[in-house]
Amino acid sequence: MRAVINKPLMGIIPIRLGPLIVEDALDVLVNNGISAFCIDFGGSTITSKYPDLIEFYKLLKDYGLLESSLMYSINASYGRISHKRAIIEAKDIVSFEYGFDVLGRAQTASIPQKVRENISSSLDKKLRIFNKSDYGYYRVIGYDISSVYPSDSNIPLDDLFNVQQRESKSGIPYLDSSLSSVFNMEQQGLEALSLRRVIQDEETEQYVKGKKHLDKKDKQQIFSIHHDIKIKQHDLYTF
Repeated sequence: MRAVINKPLMGIIPIRLGPLIVEDALDVLVNNGISAFCIDFGGSTITSKYPDLIEFYKLLKDYGLLESSLMYSINASYGRISHKRAIIEAKDIVSFEYGFDVLGRAQTASIPQKVRENISSSLDKKLRIFNKSDYGYYRVIGYDISSVYPSDSNIPLDDLFNVQQRESKSGIPYLDSSLSSVFNMEQQGLEALSLRRVIQDEETEQYVKGKKHLDKKDKQQIFSIHHDIKIKQHDLYTF
């Protein structure tokens, strides 16, 4: 096999393991010339890991990589599913406002077909689609999706309505979330393009304020990221 010379690499940072592990991992990666980082949130929301993220950004600043490194997030949850709420906050899309360049999907283990066929139809409420206009995840089953369906989607609205039409051999219905996942990725990609313009024009704070389903605390974290990094950096030298 022919060796690939100067192939760029990306290092994985398991941020959920805590600052000591993260600091050691980052030190190894940086000393080996790696400046692209895949931050694994392990199923946690980005917003809940804010203190750890600020610590990581402080370390990047120490290495002179805060502005030049590539940041990729994976396994970031969009929040706790509530069966009682038709709309929940989209906590994954804010990764771009938190300084990430790429939003990866949450990687989940595949469910065997026999198990999937026995899943109760009450899980319908877990199937949701992303609305980029207000940063909410809307329940597909039991909600009027047509009221939030965007005109720029290539996924037919009728297909989203019929997302649960598959049945097992025994006649028990089960969810096929693949279509809603494609829809969410499409809309997140379009939102990323909008955010590129917003960030370049330094209008991020005003833009985020208009996302009504974002929690007030989460919005405040976005607004204070740069300030908090400076505070942490100051603490490093005055401890």
